[in-house]
Amino acid sequence: MEPNNENSAVPCPVKPNVQQFCTLEQLRSWIDSSPLAHKCLIIHMTNDLDQIVTGMEGVRQSGRDWEDDMLRPLFVTVSMLFLAYGPVEMQLNMCGLMHRVLGMMDTTDPMSVHGHVEYLLEELTKAGACVEANQLYLALGVVNCNANALPMGVCLLWAVIGRILTMEITMHRFREFKELAEALGKEAHFRLADMNINQLCELNILLESINRVFELVVLKNNERLKQAGYPDHFFQIRRVDLDSMASWANSVLYQVCPDDCWMNQVRNQVIRLVNLLTRIRLETPELIEFQPEPPKMFEVPVDTYSDLDD
Repeated sequence: MEPNNENSAVPCPVKPNVQQFCTLEQLRSWIDSSPLAHKCLIIHMTNDLDQIVTGMEGVRQSGRDWEDDMLRPLFVTVSMLFLAYGPVEMQLNMCGLMHRVLGMMDTTDPMSVHGHVEYLLEELTKAGACVEANQLYLALGVVNCNANALPMGVCLLWAVIGRILTMEITMHRFREFKELAEALGKEAHFRLADMNINQLCELNILLESINRVFELVVLKNNERLKQAGYPDHFFQIRRVDLDSMASWANSVLYQVCPDDCWMNQVRNQVIRLVNLLTRIRLETPELIEFQPEPPKMFEVPVDTYSDLDD
């Protein structure tokens, strides 16, 4: 099966004004201290990214039974190479390599997904490439290259959201939307007029990450994940939380100055968020009415996902 084209028309995420998300120097430095150093000599032999991709496909094919202790470094290598291409039209061979590497990994089991994402973010941090823009771009790339890797992409998006909103995320997993609603509040506690370009860029990244989570989790048919044991509540939104997030989005929209380029980017993302929330309200009849949780007595409900609770 070739790379997933379902989202091929999806525009690139908001990006900082840089040529690359990751440099070859960062990739080479990381490779030299990784378990794959002896396999990835192609990294040092050329600066041509297409040649490196071809060489990494050879590395992928060289191993028959990849264990996680080698497969995860391979995934990090391919992810950094993906980032090295930067915000350009992705080459088919790069997307194909990402697709095939992800196809070798368990991208559905919650504990496996957590392990993959945790290792990726830790190693990107060591390489100096773990910034929110990289995580967002990589999350969308993962899902675009291999539809079965949606859980990994979603967890990367939640990591971006958690990092910007300072949510405590100790496990990389699907989360309930009430956590997002609580982190945002009912209105924005900042003034757009007082924000510099870096802060506006961060707000753009936050907004796009939120929008993408709604598109991938709530507005997409995820019956396969539900059948795999993902609880229904990860795909549902309480009406009270939807109303709260809509109120927050409108409080941001009211502050936008249409004559400012960066503010217009914020405006576009906020309008998109408002439209998504409206669409969810119209297309999702199973919105959960808020009811206070009953006091816990003696029985503890069985939850196949409980081993991932923070």
